[in-house]
Amino acid sequence: MTRKRSRPSSDKKAVKKLFPRKNTKDAESDSASDATHLGSLFLYIVLPLVLSCDQVYSVLTREMLLQHNQ
Repeated sequence: MTRKRSRPSSDKKAVKKLFPRKNTKDAESDSASDATHLGSLFLYIVLPLVLSCDQVYSVLTREMLLQHNQ
C-alpha cells in the first residue's frame, strides 16, 4: 500500500494566496453587493423586458379589438 504524498509548502502557500478565507464581515458585504447586483439586473434587464412585452401585448389586443369591431 502506497502512501499519498502531501503537497509541498510552496503549493499550500499559493493556494492560500489564491483562495483566502473570508471573514464574516466579508460575507456580509458580499451579500450586500449581491443584492445590489440583483437590483441593477432587475432595473436594466427584467424591467425593460416586461415593459416591452406589455407594450406588444397592448398593441396586439388593440389590433384584435379593432378587427373584431369591423
